[in-house]
Amino acid sequence: MRLILRAGPHVTIEDDGPGIPRDQRDRVFERFSRANAPGDKPGHGLGLALSRAIAERHGLVLRLGDAPRGAQFILEPAP
Repeated sequence: MRLILRAGPHVTIEDDGPGIPRDQRDRVFERFSRANAPGDKPGHGLGLALSRAIAERHGLVLRLGDAPRGAQFILEPAP
């Protein structure tokens, strides 16, 4: 995993894992929802839901970006 800081008011987090299939991106931030990808590790589907809730509590937005490989998450101020 790598953390990329770019100029501007946002933080981009990328990993080099299997990524999140396009057809599952709409629900990946829902509680108890998990993307199905090869090599998945066990979990309960709460991590991204909690991350988004914490971000919102602090006036931020957590959204998916488009990474060439793996997953990309962008944390930025709410509009």
